[in-house]
Amino acid sequence: MSLNVIEEKPISPAQVRDILEKANEKGELNFKSLKLFEYLNRTVTLKLEESDALVKELSDLGIIRLTDTIIMKIAEILPINKDILRNLLSSMNTTLSDEDVEKIMDVLKLYNTQ
Repeated sequence: MSLNVIEEKPISPAQVRDILEKANEKGELNFKSLKLFEYLNRTVTLKLEESDALVKELSDLGIIRLTDTIIMKIAEILPINKDILRNLLSSMNTTLSDEDVEKIMDVLKLYNTQ
């Protein structure tokens, strides 16, 4: 069976966990997928609804340089301070103004449980 990629878009770890959970309930996970599912269950702290809300809030900030890929990485890492956020952005070859970083941190404060 051959599969064709129709669309490629980044998704959050919570979305991946949800997809794998549905596949696991049907018994469709192979060894590697099952290990990934177990890892995500241990490490992903946000529920799917919370993750979707975070992604939407970050998108709604209207920061032009904040691409979908960067938003998903922020949702994955959940930086707890500006330095971690700046390091994350730097690793993705992106810089933002202090004002934009502050806007992102204000949103993240609502979702960080640490």
